[in-house]
Amino acid sequence: MMKINPNILPLFFIMLLLNLPVFANDWEFVHEKENVSISKKYDKKFNVFEVKADTIIDAEIEAIGAVLMDINAYPEWDTECSEIKVLNRISESEVYVYYVAKGFLTISDRDVVIYSKVEKDYEKGVFEITSKSAKEYIVPLRKGYVRIEVFREKWRLERIGVKKTKLTVTSLVNPGGKIVKWLVNLAATSSFQEPLVKLKELVAPVPPNN
Repeated sequence: MMKINPNILPLFFIMLLLNLPVFANDWEFVHEKENVSISKKYDKKFNVFEVKADTIIDAEIEAIGAVLMDINAYPEWDTECSEIKVLNRISESEVYVYYVAKGFLTISDRDVVIYSKVEKDYEKGVFEITSKSAKEYIVPLRKGYVRIEVFREKWRLERIGVKKTKLTVTSLVNPGGKIVKWLVNLAATSSFQEPLVKLKELVAPVPPNN
């Protein structure tokens, strides 16, 4: 019979109480709602959850890619975004943007400078946007705002049929400031549900009933 080391048990139960996965290398399913599936994975370095969202959109990959590249249109579907503007467009595929995230419950508004790079090959049916916080681009912090310390995100589109595209987005955010971790993780796991539903409505509107 296998013996269990009693010294391990306290750590095990502490992790359960904190809602942290005991085995942190795998994605843990959170929920699925309105055909948007949310998973999470614990990041030991920043003590927050990395989040993954998956969904299928009934639209061509080119149409979705065009919306994702239209930075000025983000507030139309990204419900987390209260302001976004281009700081420096290096090329058609590389850009620095200033992004303001709305507060959540007791969390105040956050801002961040983001570097994004687009890679696409529509003939092969793939499209990706990779983004990360860009501390090298200095923007003064506004009064009452908190600067996001770490931001990394990846959007991936894959054509899986005629007018059918798989969307996967992964995101890790260390929001900075003094926030209890459970609230940070709650905000993270709920951040993509509404934006993805609105994105789907924008690129694949449901026709009204006759």
